[in-house]
Amino acid sequence: MSTVWYDYAIASAGTIAEVNTSSSSPATNSTIATESVCPKGWTLPDKTQIRTIGPDSASPTYVSRFLPVLGGHYYNSTLYNEDNRGFWWSSEAKNGAIRYFLVYKDGNLGISGYDGYRNRGLSIRCVQKS
Repeated sequence: MSTVWYDYAIASAGTIAEVNTSSSSPATNSTIATESVCPKGWTLPDKTQIRTIGPDSASPTYVSRFLPVLGGHYYNSTLYNEDNRGFWWSSEAKNGAIRYFLVYKDGNLGISGYDGYRNRGLSIRCVQKS
């Protein structure tokens, strides 16, 4: 398996394109991405969908079914954590320029909004639209 990294403008198919990462004046777009690079009938998961597979999941075997690929993240021309973590965009904003994402590390899946700036390169995981 290989890993592909997307900044948020690409992951959201251009619907959320600002990349301002200044913590003093972050971009104000806090909408849910209405489009994504996922195939027709699929989308980036929102925060609620991520929670169903993360720490709030009723299924402790999800990690073995998901088989997360460790791919790290890409930022400022450098690849980080490629051997020990996986990161996947969600469709939902935490606040300003920061997006929620699914993170896999140390055998655990969880949701995070820490440091989820849209100019980072994370992987995507598509979920079927309901």
